[in-house]
Amino acid sequence: MSARGRGIIARWKAVKTGMRMIVLCCATLLACGGDAQATPEEQLQGKWFLDEGGCVRAFTFEETSYEMDLICPLNDGSHGVELVVGEFAVNDGSIEFDPQRASCDDVDGAPFAWSYKLDGDSLRLVSPAGILILEGFEDSEGATHGSAQFGCFADDGRFAPSVPSTII
Repeated sequence: MSARGRGIIARWKAVKTGMRMIVLCCATLLACGGDAQATPEEQLQGKWFLDEGGCVRAFTFEETSYEMDLICPLNDGSHGVELVVGEFAVNDGSIEFDPQRASCDDVDGAPFAWSYKLDGDSLRLVSPAGILILEGFEDSEGATHGSAQFGCFADDGRFAPSVPSTII
């Protein structure tokens, strides 16, 4: 066989081997669920915020836990944080919240659900009180940090410090 013939056969064997590898990789991905979509709970994971013109509303979803915060500057230069933490689940387009601890006494601990929609890097939450459209964010090394205290904001804007307690 000529050198040219051996070269063509060698290239064909390489292509054939490459095709087998592609088929094997595709089969492996399909068998292992490589094309599976992330669950709604997985899609919510991370931190979301809404700047309300001085105050920030923040939501953190981590595994099956959530944290809701209202963070506002106080007169002394620190920040007040109204906090609710608990467990969550996603069901039929709604996030079901089960509060476990809160910094305000008026949180009764009854589970509640808000409808939601994810659209790229934004999360829309619809509660009986209205709609929140939050943006996703990640902590960065250059992030500003400061002091904060837990408590509860009154309707007139006053802040009463308190320790987050377990809801019974």
